[in-house]
Amino acid sequence: PTRSLEEGDRIDLGDRAFEVWWLPGHSPGGVGLWDEAEGALFSGDAVYDGPLILAGDAADYGRTLRRLREVEARVVHAGHDPAFGAARLREICETYLRRWEL
Repeated sequence: PTRSLEEGDRIDLGDRAFEVWWLPGHSPGGVGLWDEAEGALFSGDAVYDGPLILAGDAADYGRTLRRLREVEARVVHAGHDPAFGAARLREICETYLRRWEL
């Protein structure tokens, strides 16, 4: 590695750029990549369309899920399971915020 990434850093690939988002909760160092031009979120294990696991800090995960439910993503590419859109992202976030009482 040449450097550590931080919240808000931009990764410019020339024809595509990603903003680094810190998404802790499932794990302490969770990050996602947001491609604003494409409306694409690469969420890692922070959120996916399957049973989520709360393995990290509950307060952190609550903040992550509240942040993600507001994202108007055209598509979410998660670390597991099929891709999905903004409506399903909100539904997943709301379900787990209620289930875990975050």
